[in-house]
Amino acid sequence: MNVFARNCVELLADVRHAQEYDRVLATVMNVKIINPPTNELIEKSKSYISRQIELFKGREISFDENGALATFDGPARAIRCACAITDAAQRLNIEVKTGLHTGECDVLGEKYSGFAVDLAQKIAEESSLGEILVSRTVKDLVAGSGIVFDEYGTSGEWRLFFVKK
Repeated sequence: MNVFARNCVELLADVRHAQEYDRVLATVMNVKIINPPTNELIEKSKSYISRQIELFKGREISFDENGALATFDGPARAIRCACAITDAAQRLNIEVKTGLHTGECDVLGEKYSGFAVDLAQKIAEESSLGEILVSRTVKDLVAGSGIVFDEYGTSGEWRLFFVKK
């Protein structure tokens, strides 16, 4: 075996396989249901939320009586989906709080985790009832989209903004 071939074999033998998870850039939407409705209303809500996520080309990650987690490849679609869900919740007398952040997520199978998911959850907790609160990252990414924001203030090191509907 010549030197080049031996070096190639050594190089290939030393290649590390990618870990089982992947990292993707996504806009994470966390919708918290504050006053869990009846089981019948939960099923209707899940159906409606799932349809909205699909309509706005998102990916539903999880849904239970406490809320929904979804990811989107674009922040404007995520905001518009959050607006549709919030409007429907108000009509049904369901109290929701929504948070959005765009960042890298760890993906393992169908499960998303990592800082962006955690931050979207914290932003949702910070939001007022019936409001959609987004990170500065989301706001900056949708510049020129026609979506309007009001300044919320800061939470830790993050500047946050309300979506004006």
